[in-house]
Amino acid sequence: MHSSGDFISNYVCSEPPLASVAHTKEIRTNAGIFAVHHLAPSFFRGFAWREGGGFFIADPEKALVDCLYVSTFRGRRFSHFPELNLSESFDFKKAVAWAAFIKSGAALKHVLKRLAEIKMGAGRK
Repeated sequence: MHSSGDFISNYVCSEPPLASVAHTKEIRTNAGIFAVHHLAPSFFRGFAWREGGGFFIADPEKALVDCLYVSTFRGRRFSHFPELNLSESFDFKKAVAWAAFIKSGAALKHVLKRLAEIKMGAGRK
């Protein structure tokens, strides 16, 4: 749920979230603790290889939708973002297009509702 864009400013996380089709779990390494969050296989897409970093990363719109999707099932853990600072280039239509890949009706409803709330909070029409 980290993104290649600037949609969350100064985002610091003691347990960086990772998306996977594997079961949700925590991975402890010498580099730190990583929180792995399950995404449905039909929704596991939208990642690009980051040159120089050696890992896949989502664009800002997909990363936000991933967080909102996970919040549907994880006690709303990723549903409140006090540090959220959307750049002018953040595309809500693109975020809604990513949400369309969600198969669960309840999850889709939750994600679309939260996207609308975030959009209003950002002063976008």
